[in-house]
Amino acid sequence: MLVRGGAGVVGCALLAAAMWFHSLKPRLEADVLDPIRASGKVGKVISNPDFKLQIERVVVARSLKQGISSSTQAPVGTEGVFVVVSGRAMSQKEPLSLNTAILETRDGYTYKKAQRPGVYGGLGPSDFPPLLWNKLDFYFEIPKDRLAGARVVVGRSGLFLAPDAATEVDLGISGARAEEMIRGAAQNYDLSGRRS
Repeated sequence: MLVRGGAGVVGCALLAAAMWFHSLKPRLEADVLDPIRASGKVGKVISNPDFKLQIERVVVARSLKQGISSSTQAPVGTEGVFVVVSGRAMSQKEPLSLNTAILETRDGYTYKKAQRPGVYGGLGPSDFPPLLWNKLDFYFEIPKDRLAGARVVVGRSGLFLAPDAATEVDLGISGARAEEMIRGAAQNYDLSGRRS
């Protein structure tokens, strides 16, 4: 009887330990998968070990131009807003690809860069040679109420595997600024930087 009771206690302890380790596992994996982030604000050059990044402009649009500049095709609209982020980047050491960009909101939502078929405008190269600045543009489609407090994270790896670096840029959009940007959002915005 005593042996059975002891086995039950040991079994319960092992089960509790297994549950505790299981709850730890996602956090440990997240620490391994998250890249090292450098942080900064719009307009500033932000450096990490792999690349430099400067976000120079943020534009909010209700719709994006579709087709070539002389096209009469209807613009591509959204129920929310398009956030167009423009800047420049430079590799620090070797040619690299900056093809990963996400927009994070202050309430924890993340949005991948948008890719709407038919939208006109090259978004710049995704490959960056060392020590040469090159243009960089991304656009995101988000709900209007998630614009305030948004930040963009740009990284070199599609999987964001360590030890790759990433740069987080605070877009500097307060609640009042978000309302102002939404009120003045561009219609039929051309991603090359022109309004129609």
